[in-house]
Amino acid sequence: MVWHYACEDADTTFRLFGVLSKELEIRGLQSQFESRTMTLALQLGSWEFEGIPVGEQRLHALRTGASKQVDTAREAVQSHLGKGFNVDSNQEIQAALLADENIADFFRGKRLTNNLLEDLSGASEAARALVIYRREKYVLQQIEELIEQSQNGKVHPVFSQISSRFGQITARKPNLFATNVVREAVDKSVWHLYSDAMRSLQALVTLSGDEILSTDLIEGYPADFAILEENVDRFLLSLVVGNSNSKLARQFLLEQPVVADLRHRISVRYRRAFQWVDGVHTDAIKYGFIENEGRRFFVAGLGSSDLYKRQQAMNLCVKWLLQY
Repeated sequence: MVWHYACEDADTTFRLFGVLSKELEIRGLQSQFESRTMTLALQLGSWEFEGIPVGEQRLHALRTGASKQVDTAREAVQSHLGKGFNVDSNQEIQAALLADENIADFFRGKRLTNNLLEDLSGASEAARALVIYRREKYVLQQIEELIEQSQNGKVHPVFSQISSRFGQITARKPNLFATNVVREAVDKSVWHLYSDAMRSLQALVTLSGDEILSTDLIEGYPADFAILEENVDRFLLSLVVGNSNSKLARQFLLEQPVVADLRHRISVRYRRAFQWVDGVHTDAIKYGFIENEGRRFFVAGLGSSDLYKRQQAMNLCVKWLLQY
């Protein structure tokens, strides 16, 4: 019976209220919970019920543009592997890549995954083209999902404040934040919930006091970073939040020696920013939480004896501060 489960949920919530309220007081989070967390919960609930306006004409224009990007990416794959090649067939992809002597030994016997294709992209233009094709196709799929979920010019996502480990708002049905491309078609009232590299970099400048980074954001990055093209912002932030060289290589389709060189040059140029990151890590371990503008962030793992878990927890603290 529905009433049975509803009453059970209400009773469990009531029983937990006293226990969790005391825990909030102990951690100094009562005011933050009431003024921020619950206020945001009410806003998210309102958006779920009333819906978020979306520009349907803009969505269709985005779909047209994304479709062209997918077609261009597909042609790039076929230029490497042949016009008769089915770019959506894992079996044909595997057979084609095994025929490439540059990567055949590395690829043989392994299951085809996006991560594997990303790993191969440094040595194989075909693998690189396939990764780009899949990424463009994913963007198109997210736009189409938003169109399908739109009713009378609105969408009604299901939001969550707890799915992300560092407090970033997530959404499903549709996944409103899967790609920043769709932000252009979504009502501006929710734009602040999207990941924004420039906003995070400005926060990094403010928190770290890195004057060189501040100048570069205005005047442009040095020619040393030209290999990253328009991705310098994202690469820098990915470094700051603790992504490994292997992850960066997959993310930006670069060879690991190139990533290692970029890591060195960027960390030297923006020394104060990376000193700030080290300070965040130190404070997080010392106090068991991180604090900014009257808000505190607690994350499990800061006191762990497992070095990997502890590092992950420290990285989450930086992500929380920069919201990236």
